[in-house]
Amino acid sequence: WHRSASMSIEEFLKTAPQRRDDLISKMKKEATKADPLLLHAVYSKTQQEVQQGTMGPPRTQEYLKEKYGAHWNGCQRFGLQQGLTETGDPKYRCIDNHATSGVNDAATRRQKIWMSNVASIMLQSKKLEQAIMSYKYVGESWEVKAATRDLKSAYRQVPLPDSQIGITIILVWNPHTSEVEFHELYGQPFGAGHAVPNFYRLAAWIKTAARRLLHINVDHFFDDFWIIEPCSTSPRFSTEYFSSGGLQKG
Repeated sequence: WHRSASMSIEEFLKTAPQRRDDLISKMKKEATKADPLLLHAVYSKTQQEVQQGTMGPPRTQEYLKEKYGAHWNGCQRFGLQQGLTETGDPKYRCIDNHATSGVNDAATRRQKIWMSNVASIMLQSKKLEQAIMSYKYVGESWEVKAATRDLKSAYRQVPLPDSQIGITIILVWNPHTSEVEFHELYGQPFGAGHAVPNFYRLAAWIKTAARRLLHINVDHFFDDFWIIEPCSTSPRFSTEYFSSGGLQKG
């Protein structure tokens, strides 16, 4: 599905200075009403990304103007609570809001991607079982087993081109100074409309390479992969690791 941009690049850059000023004002007002725990969680997660190298350290507006020009573009970071941790504490997630940054409006992209689902797992299992039976392979060593595995982190796995960093500067509220901080982002944020299809291409490549080069019966849903094989062709998925007859965690 081809989605055309609703804003020209010229308009996007022209309005960037006013847009980032508006976002800074908006963040200052929202901070007075926001949950302090949420503000601290978002800031803490941002510092973790800086330490991991997926984001740059705090920059001044003067630095950004000198490096990217007067039309560098800002994107508001905020947080959402997503359930609880294993210890019962609130669990938070950072969101980079590209609905208000102008990035999504100025992006032309192809959004349609083909996704597997639970039905795909069942069909793979059925087809493999039929193939094994057609060759009259019997016994425990030919029992069909399955494993799941997700990427250690889907976050920031697809890098941003250098030419795009200046239009996705992250604005995050520092609850310790009561000021907005500015960070360069080095990996594509899921808040940008193009980031999810781009990440899906990476996952699809991993699946295709595993199938064609390693002959592994694997499929995926974004960063969640599943492998379905008989025990005889994959000792690492033997009954030592999986209970009989069920789909278990890898």
